[in-house]
Amino acid sequence: MTKPLSIVGYINPPVADALRDPTSGINVTQLRAERNGPVSAPLVLKADADAVIAQLRDALEDAKRFHEEQDKAISKQPPSAQGRWRRHQHQEQIENIEEALKGPEA
Repeated sequence: MTKPLSIVGYINPPVADALRDPTSGINVTQLRAERNGPVSAPLVLKADADAVIAQLRDALEDAKRFHEEQDKAISKQPPSAQGRWRRHQHQEQIENIEEALKGPEA
């Protein structure tokens, strides 16, 4: 679905955490051009990451729409055990997708 993002540098994870705090005194000169073993993490451009996130969000919205349509179509059929089970499966997928769309901040 998406191609791997280009790595623009590497950073130590504690330094990355400190960069999020404007009072930390850490600046971007502490980024590395090469990997430093297991103590560094790859960095990508935010614009590239945001573009991939938008594509994935669109795919999740499409999947949610599909499951909502299927749930609605099944609800119009005569009641049956299989129909109830299929509706439950679609409703569960809708809930999972909604959780994923909320993200970790929720």
